[in-house]
Amino acid sequence: ETANAAISLTTSGDIVISGANTVIGTNTLTIQPLSTGGTIGVGAGATGTLNLDATDIAGLKDGFSSITIGRVDGTGLVTVGAITFTDPVTIRAGGATGDITVSGAVATTGNTGVTLNAGQAVTLNSTITTGNVTVVRTTGNDVATTGSISVTAGTTITGDASGRLITGAAVVDTTEANGGTDTATSGTITLSAGGAIQLASPNALTVGAATANDGGASGTSTSTTGAITVSAADKL
Repeated sequence: ETANAAISLTTSGDIVISGANTVIGTNTLTIQPLSTGGTIGVGAGATGTLNLDATDIAGLKDGFSSITIGRVDGTGLVTVGAITFTDPVTIRAGGATGDITVSGAVATTGNTGVTLNAGQAVTLNSTITTGNVTVVRTTGNDVATTGSISVTAGTTITGDASGRLITGAAVVDTTEANGGTDTATSGTITLSAGGAIQLASPNALTVGAATANDGGASGTSTSTTGAITVSAADKL
């Protein structure tokens, strides 16, 4: 199928896309289950009522302005396994009890981005490597991860509606070999016990406020309203 208009595919079951670059367009593409409670699996090892494996995703030719998978009012679990997208992608389960779990490495090519939009919880158990990462949580739990998010120089990580991204490990990469400065956030980065911010080169992280929490009942926090500069150790 080739189209310059927006494409929307809604199904009560699965969608099978046979052959590489089968679905072609320059506008938006939306793929979603008919039922608000329909589950979705995207990528390797992920299963759902609607299942999009690597062959299905390869059938989406590079060129869409954006790809959206899931419903704005979806409450069924969306599981994302290892997968690579060539266009900006939004994965959503936007209903009040909607959850998204990333269980495999997610990547995009070029300067495209990944948006995870859940009504309740977004759990990252693997990595996301992309131009821009946006995590939107409309209600319920804060964004949490035991994996990592990697972004290239000059891009952004955006947290939930309260401006928070709670992560086990956040990786900020800069292409400045001699230690350029990347702005990570104007909000707050919160690290749980054992978490770390790893910098690819010296002097690569500037934040408005950073908070470290030991996770205990009377957790100890440190913060700043200025800049944090990390040099030789490349680790905060």
